[in-house]
Amino acid sequence: DTELIGEECVSASRNGIGVLDGDHSFQFHRDLLADLPTVLRVYVGCAEKLYGTSDECDLIKIHIGSGKVTFLEYENYDSSALPRLINRFKVNLREQSMEHYVYGEIYPQLLYMKSSYMKSSQKGYSKQMKFDKKLIGLNLFDFSNFGPSCEDFHKELESLGLCVQGWNIHKK
Repeated sequence: DTELIGEECVSASRNGIGVLDGDHSFQFHRDLLADLPTVLRVYVGCAEKLYGTSDECDLIKIHIGSGKVTFLEYENYDSSALPRLINRFKVNLREQSMEHYVYGEIYPQLLYMKSSYMKSSQKGYSKQMKFDKKLIGLNLFDFSNFGPSCEDFHKELESLGLCVQGWNIHKK
């Protein structure tokens, strides 16, 4: 029932769990799975039967209309202000199939605005929120969709004599 899935995604988003992308998808941190409405927990649980336990991923994306759930794994998610996507597993519940996409060095994609996927009570939230505000404050990038490519992001910072170190943006 895509209408019910959509309504529950809106509800979860209003309760501060994750990011709603219109009527397309809802993405959240795996630690917040237990905070979701029952319907969404069951929906993700069905996808886990093909993927494995959600403990292996960092973010989970519910595709509202397509019957898919994506599990995203990032390199050093907890210890990086801008973690890099390394694996994406897209489970198609309707077809009972799964696709695996490898990123990392081949196609580096950074996770921008990580604090938006966190609740204020989560460990590291405050530090991440401060970093995200600094990044927005630079007024250099459009973070809609997936944001700038990893290469463009670092080139632009470098052209201004800036670099990211930990949760800080410094002059080189």
